[in-house]
Amino acid sequence: MFVDGLDEFYYVTIDNENEVQPPMPQDHDRVRDGVMRGMYLFQPAEDKKAKLQAQLLAGGPAMGAALEAAELLKKYGVAASIWSVTSYKELHQDALLSQRWNMLHPTEAPKSPMWPVC
Repeated sequence: MFVDGLDEFYYVTIDNENEVQPPMPQDHDRVRDGVMRGMYLFQPAEDKKAKLQAQLLAGGPAMGAALEAAELLKKYGVAASIWSVTSYKELHQDALLSQRWNMLHPTEAPKSPMWPVC
């Protein structure tokens, strides 16, 4: 707001609850790299041989819902991995850079985005 010669900014939130975030996985180097690049595997699926597999992407306050969804899916025989997404923008940029390189170097082996990083 700019009133009476004062340059002030007001931030108002509605329903801003405290969200308990799950602890960071133990593999700190892999996680740190994933955070900087946009995504990391937060929790792998428990049953890697399950016929039905799901990949859940979540970040911030949605992580709690993703953990609940994985438990619910387990009841239906679906093994779910949970990915923590820190930046969809970084993931998109990585995909665009791979696509651009492939277009400019058609005779070389194609590059693919660096995901998923497990």
